[in-house]
Amino acid sequence: MKHDFGAPERHLISVDPILARFLGEFGPCPVRLGRYEGDLFEVLTNAVLSQQISVAAAKSVQTKFVATYGDDGVYPRPERIAGLTPEYLRSAGFSRQKAGYVVGLAQAELPHMSELEAMSDEDVIARLLPLKGIGRWTIEMLLMFRLGRPDVFPADDLGIRNGMKLVYGLEANPTKAEMHTLAAPWAPYRSFGAWYMWRALGFRPENDPENDPAKARSTSAVPSITNEVPVAEPEP
Repeated sequence: MKHDFGAPERHLISVDPILARFLGEFGPCPVRLGRYEGDLFEVLTNAVLSQQISVAAAKSVQTKFVATYGDDGVYPRPERIAGLTPEYLRSAGFSRQKAGYVVGLAQAELPHMSELEAMSDEDVIARLLPLKGIGRWTIEMLLMFRLGRPDVFPADDLGIRNGMKLVYGLEANPTKAEMHTLAAPWAPYRSFGAWYMWRALGFRPENDPENDPAKARSTSAVPSITNEVPVAEPEP
C-alpha cells in the first residue's frame, strides 16, 4: 500500500531503515503538532492536577475546579486562586501537595504563551522548570502539543523507552544515552519519531501471529493531542 507521507515521515524513512519499515506498516502520523492560544496558567494547572491519576479522574477534578472557582464555566483566573490557601482547593479534589503547587502557579509571574513562542526550546524549559510541580517532561509536552515544536525528544518518558525496545528489537530497555543515539538521526523531526514510539505500544502488523485482541497492547501511553496536557509522570 502506498502512503501519502508528509515531510516529517519522509525524513524519518530516509534516515532510519528500521523505523521506515514500521512506518510502511502503520502509515502517516494522523496528527500534526499544533499551536495553542490559551492561558499558560490553565495549561500548567491541568498538567499538575493530572499527575499520577487517570484521565477520567483528572477530568473530574478539572470540572469541579472550574465549577467551584470559575465564573460561569470560565476557567478560574490566577488572581482569584492566588489569594487562597491550599486548604481551600482541597474541596475541589486536589491533594495537599497539588493544591500548594497550583496556588504557587497562580502567584507566579507566568509568561504569556506568545512570549514562549519567541523562545528556543531550551529557553522555555529554563523559564518554566523553576516552577514547583512542573518538571521537564511536562514542559516537553507543552513544547510539542501546545507550541508545535517539531524537534523535541522526551528521553525521560517510559512509553518512548518501551517503544524503542519494541521497534528496535532490543533485549532490554535502552538507557537515556542509547535513546538519544537512536533518536539523533530523526532531527529536526524528533517529536514525530517520539510519537511513533508511543504508537508502537499499540500497534501490531496484520500478519503478526500475536495479533490477538486478547494480547493487544494498550495505546494509553500515547499522549493526547487535545486541549488537555497529557497525564504526566510524577514531577519533583
